[in-house]
Amino acid sequence: MAKAYISDAELSLEEAQNMLDKKYFHRVVRRSQECVELSIKRILRLFGIEYPKTPEASKALERIKFQVKMPKWLNEIWTY
Repeated sequence: MAKAYISDAELSLEEAQNMLDKKYFHRVVRRSQECVELSIKRILRLFGIEYPKTPEASKALERIKFQVKMPKWLNEIWTY
């Protein structure tokens, strides 16, 4: 299931790029947000954490930040 989230995230990113080329900026934002959401859900799945069944999974990720030893690559990009 985690791999499916990455595939979906990659597709959303491609769609965002296509919409950017066409100057449909509102769709670029929507697809980009979807890409981030799917990526966060993928990270949570990697740690075996069930995330809320709402579009907002970042709060669950924030809760585990200090409970789980994050990989170095994730700590390097974590901005808050």
